[in-house]
Amino acid sequence: VVLSWLIVPFGQNLLISNVGIGIFLWIALSSIQPIGLLMSGYASNNKYSLLGGLRAAAQSISYEIPLALS
Repeated sequence: VVLSWLIVPFGQNLLISNVGIGIFLWIALSSIQPIGLLMSGYASNNKYSLLGGLRAAAQSISYEIPLALS
């Protein structure tokens, strides 16, 4: 939640300035989570955990796309 407020680009006199860069940064920061899910599934050295990590990453990505579009 804090990261969502940190990326709002404030300009002079605390006015919101370049919104496009803020949205791009928010999408870039939110796309880091599936990498952690994949790595945790792979690091367990178990095929079922790997499948669970792949499923969690796919679910996370499928929720991020509509959120970014809205």
